[in-house]
Amino acid sequence: MISEKSLDNPRHVKDYKKFHGMKDAKVSYVDYEPPKQPLVNLGELISIEYRPMFESQSKGTAFYHKMGDTGKKLFKSNCILATDGKNFFIIRKSKKINRPKFTERGIIG
Repeated sequence: MISEKSLDNPRHVKDYKKFHGMKDAKVSYVDYEPPKQPLVNLGELISIEYRPMFESQSKGTAFYHKMGDTGKKLFKSNCILATDGKNFFIIRKSKKINRPKFTERGIIG
C-alpha cells in the first residue's frame, strides 16, 4: 500500500530529489511490513530497471542499473532477489560491503 506522507527530509529523500533534478519533486512513500517468515533466495540480482512514478528531469525515462556498477568500476553483484511468496525483496549478500546504495547519483554499485 502506498501512502503519501509529509516527513522530515531524510538523506535518501533529498538524494532522490537531487537525482531526479526536481527540488520540489513529489515523493511517494511505501508502507510495508517486514516478512514474518524466512525469505526464499531466488538468485543473484543482475540488473534492475525502473521508471519514476512522478515528475523527473528525465520524464518518462526508464533507468537501467547493472548491479555492481559504480560508474568507475564493475564489481560482482552484491544482491540477491528473495521472496516471501507474496512480495519481492532486494537483499545485500554481504552486509560488510556498502553497495548497492542510493545517492544523489542514483543507484551505485
